[in-house]
Amino acid sequence: MDTSSSRGRSALRSARAASGGLTCLVTIRCYQRQSLLPPRVRRSCIEALLWLQRNRGVLVHAFVVMSTHIHLVLTLPAEQLSGVMHSFKSFTANEINKVLGRVGPLWDEGYHEEALLGDAAVEAATAHVESNPVKARIVKTAQGYEWSSAWPDYRLIVGVSGGHQSSGLEAPPALAISRGWKPLVRRG
Repeated sequence: MDTSSSRGRSALRSARAASGGLTCLVTIRCYQRQSLLPPRVRRSCIEALLWLQRNRGVLVHAFVVMSTHIHLVLTLPAEQLSGVMHSFKSFTANEINKVLGRVGPLWDEGYHEEALLGDAAVEAATAHVESNPVKARIVKTAQGYEWSSAWPDYRLIVGVSGGHQSSGLEAPPALAISRGWKPLVRRG
């Protein structure tokens, strides 16, 4: 759902205002749909997702970082999606613009969101997100795309967040070592 669409927006707003636990599919587009995310900066986006998960209680179920956009499947804590997206977009814009030696906006204003109700909706959204590079004919299998939760070095883990059992993303070994995180095991 587009954040500007009126149908369903009030239901999503009500869900966001609730005590948390909203799972949603989010799409963030690069400014004017430009190709502003070359491979060398995509790691900044993944690190920002891991930071949100570890420090803000956001559960990352799936993601893909493409050259012109990002898809995310997230479960939010009590915090509203707008605050999480502001933090993510602000941090990544600053980091990526530094690396690329550019100024100006990195992201289009806003984002698209769709509430995911039930496990089947989350599974379908995860499959959609992870198959994005296959549909774009970049790779033959979702596991062949390094900048996605389908990449074999990422793995979903089960843990406890806020007293509830939950799943989330674990850093791959190379990223974990660079940030001092210690992954339990590699997926595969």
